Amino acid sequence: LPQSPSSQSTIRTGLLLILVGQGGTPYVPRSERPCPSARPSPVTLRLTNTLTRRVEEFRPIEPGRVSIYCCGVTVYDLCHLGHARSYIAWDVLRRYLSWSGYSVTFVQNYTDIDDKILNRAAEEGSSMEAVSERNIDAFVADMARLNILPADRMPRATRSLDAIRTLIGELEAKGAAYSADGDVYFAVMKHAGYGK
Repeated sequence: LPQSPSSQSTIRTGLLLILVGQGGTPYVPRSERPCPSARPSPVTLRLTNTLTRRVEEFRPIEPGRVSIYCCGVTVYDLCHLGHARSYIAWDVLRRYLSWSGYSVTFVQNYTDIDDKILNRAAEEGSSMEAVSERNIDAFVADMARLNILPADRMPRATRSLDAIRTLIGELEAKGAAYSADGDVYFAVMKHAGYGK
C-alpha cells in the first residue's frame, strides 16, 4: 500500500499475521477490544477424524486434559519450510486448547539415530552425535525465532534404544512385526484395532 513519508519512519521489520473470521471480519487483538477484561467464549473446535473420515467436534479422552504427540525432526540437516509449517500448525492448536482452559501436555521427539545422520557424519568425517547435536541446537533456535512454544518433553531415540529393542523383540515374538531389508516393521494387518 502507498504510505506517506511520515508513516514510513514508523514501519519496522517484522511479521504481521491477520486472522480473518467468517464473513471477512478481521480478528482484533484482545488488548484492542472494547472490554479486554471480558474473555470471549471459545468456539467449538471441529477436527477431521481420519479414522471416520468426518469432521467431528473435539472431545478430549479425559475431561479438561489434552495430550498431543507431534512427530519431531530427524536431525540429519537443518529445518526447512515444511517443518515450520507443521510446527506452527501444532503450536496454534496447542495454544488454542490452552487458552480454552485445557491442561495440555505436548510431546515431540528427536530422531537422532538414522541412516541419513550416519551418512552425513561419514561425509563430514564427524560423528552421529555431533551431527545430531548441531542440528538439534539449530532446530531449537529456529523454533524460538518462530515463537513456537517448546515441547513439554522432547525424548531422543538414542536415549530409548533398550526399550525400543525390547518392544521390537516382543512384537516379533507375537508375530506382530516383520523384517525386510534390515528394518523391522509393525504388521498393521495383524492388529484388528489398528488406527483406533
